[in-house]
Amino acid sequence: MPGHIASIDDYTGTTVARLKAAAADLAAQGGGVLLIPGGAYELDSAELAQPVTLSDNVIVEGCGSTLTVTGTVQTSSVFAALDRNNVTIRNLSCTGNSVATGYNNGAFFNYFLTPTATANTSGVLVENVTLDNFKAPYWICVENQNTSRTIVGVTIRRISAYSKAGNAISPTEVVWNASVIAILSNQSGIIERVHVGELYVDASHIKSGVILYHGVRNALLDNLSIFHAGFSGAFANDAGAYAVQIYDTYGAGSGIVVQNVRLSARSCGIYVAGQHAVTISGFVVEGQFDTLDGTLPKGAIAINGTVECTVRDGVIRNCARGIQWSGPPTTERCDGVISNVKCIDAVTLPLRIRPYSTFPMNGLTIHGSRFTGVNYGAVIDVNNSNLILNDFTCEDTSFAATAPAGSGSYGLDAYALVSATPSGNWRFENCSFTGAAAGIRARYVTGRVSILSSTATGTASGIPFQLTNSTDLVLQDLEARVELGATHFDMTGAQGTVDGAMRGYPGGAQAAGLGTTKPTFAGIKGDYVRFINFTPAPTGDGQSFVTGWLCQGGSTWRPVLETVNAA
Repeated sequence: MPGHIASIDDYTGTTVARLKAAAADLAAQGGGVLLIPGGAYELDSAELAQPVTLSDNVIVEGCGSTLTVTGTVQTSSVFAALDRNNVTIRNLSCTGNSVATGYNNGAFFNYFLTPTATANTSGVLVENVTLDNFKAPYWICVENQNTSRTIVGVTIRRISAYSKAGNAISPTEVVWNASVIAILSNQSGIIERVHVGELYVDASHIKSGVILYHGVRNALLDNLSIFHAGFSGAFANDAGAYAVQIYDTYGAGSGIVVQNVRLSARSCGIYVAGQHAVTISGFVVEGQFDTLDGTLPKGAIAINGTVECTVRDGVIRNCARGIQWSGPPTTERCDGVISNVKCIDAVTLPLRIRPYSTFPMNGLTIHGSRFTGVNYGAVIDVNNSNLILNDFTCEDTSFAATAPAGSGSYGLDAYALVSATPSGNWRFENCSFTGAAAGIRARYVTGRVSILSSTATGTASGIPFQLTNSTDLVLQDLEARVELGATHFDMTGAQGTVDGAMRGYPGGAQAAGLGTTKPTFAGIKGDYVRFINFTPAPTGDGQSFVTGWLCQGGSTWRPVLETVNAA
């Protein structure tokens, strides 16, 4: 600790007056310890129209004390520091008076690098603090308001925070993203080396637990428990209730790691937008229920326009939506990895991939994961000529829908309109697909779709593989199972190659679109077919050219080159 100690017991007057006097003495001494001896103290809200202002090299040592803001006057904040270095607040509890009208008032602590600052600042630490009943948009706020300077080294840890009824400024408006901790910058100012850890938040009556907003780099969010963000009945859907929000419209943010988190939120457990190099791991997200298709993303995890994003080693359960991966809203092509993720237990839509506008979405890889939902395991939205998804790979992953027959359930569903710039290079290997309508349905995909060493099940009367009107299929070693239906493979209007076995259970492989009704071509109803190339015939409804080799149900193989009527 710095040598100079200013205890509030050495001053007279109200608690706020003594705090301000001690802070002023420390400023004159060049720093030291502002000591609050253990006990309970009242802070008159009228006296906090101007906060207790901290200078360089000051430690506020609370010694386990309890501070309570009294009265109904709107405060600025309890503590504040402007353009300062090495400021610490620790070891205390504070209860607010739940009065605030908007940005920049009613907070516990505001740390600002102001627009006129002439140097970078560093060393912000808030630790072992308990907060409740604040109405400020940001209870603890670290903001870089300067467009050319940087804040380096922000640590906020061992924080407990409890929201109460009435803490929301506006439950229906998006603009007030009320959170316990906010790290905020701008288009060109930067905040870097941020650590938020060991955080517990009951966010029922506010919207968020943690916000990183513009220009935040090299941040670690570790060991966070943020529950019920925006769950209060006062909140509206599509108002932006997120447990964790990592947002940057300028593309300046990068190097964000979120790990070991347990979250629940109305709209999103974790929302990431406009970032670079983000890793989310070791997560459990549950209880998300907002599905209003308005202006804001929805899901346990929503990734929007982010480059080099990894989501791994986590569980999503009891959510309306699981992972929504969208983008990009800028000229950069977003990419990412989903690894060892389980979306299970009553997740309505576990995975939704949605390219944005006219910008292709590239390089999304999924492996070792499981997506089990009610009507869908996964949906790929490329149903517009401007929505392009390239280089999409799934390995060792299962997609399953649990809804019964007649409800339109698909393990994986992709629908694309034929366009001059198609989505391309989709690859599934060692994957499984299950659904009452279809295991996997990929229609009108004009770029290459490869499905290798995979299985599909049509529960009820569903078709395991429904790959109609896709123009560049590569199929190899597939196994299809049906419960009540007769068709294992529907490739009507499709073209591509079959290399290796296509097995069907029970009763052998039944294929629509490859001549199932032509008696001399009945071998397709046998145990398997292999080495088949199929392309649309030049004339005739539902016809195909079939070339290659066909097994007739035994060891005899014969070459095939004919037009087959699939009608």
